[in-house]
Amino acid sequence: MSVRRKSADVAAVAPVVPRQRRGSDLSDKVAMFNKKFHEHHEKQLSNPFSDVERPEGYQIAKLDVNDPNYGRPPAGSMTELRGKKANQHMRKEWRTLCETIYDCGYRFPDGTAIIRFGDLFNIYNTISDKCVGNLLSARKHGFVSFEGEMLYQRRDEDTEITLAKPIEEIVKLLPIVFDPNQHLLDNLQE
Repeated sequence: MSVRRKSADVAAVAPVVPRQRRGSDLSDKVAMFNKKFHEHHEKQLSNPFSDVERPEGYQIAKLDVNDPNYGRPPAGSMTELRGKKANQHMRKEWRTLCETIYDCGYRFPDGTAIIRFGDLFNIYNTISDKCVGNLLSARKHGFVSFEGEMLYQRRDEDTEITLAKPIEEIVKLLPIVFDPNQHLLDNLQE
């Protein structure tokens, strides 16, 4: 036997919520889409490589090499964040490389150190698989020095790699600093 409830009982159990109009949500989404479309269209008008049709007489702004923002991504953009993340990562790699050379190599009284490439490769390869690339990059930025343009396994085992600066100076130049925005950099999709 089923029990029938009166409509008054149902109303007492579940309060009636008036329906909200959804039209405003839809119009907000349409407005947002139109705004994004117009922003993109304006951006494409200033892009010299875009196929978008430009109004007659429209002049594309000339780039000024002397502009301090020339060749830089817009401030606050994801591109800028990715660049900062890459820079921070490379600085950490250089510091780790220099500290490994100092810890495992022959130390000099002036704070520099020297190590053979073969030894460094065997040690550093457990830390990072980018030993040669990091060495070339660190040399370009003045942290290490070695002879030759490129280093190859077996052929250049006895090539000496020297810290170009004392380790104290390198540590000061490449600090590992806590960045309050690090969570933004860590959450970037590669």
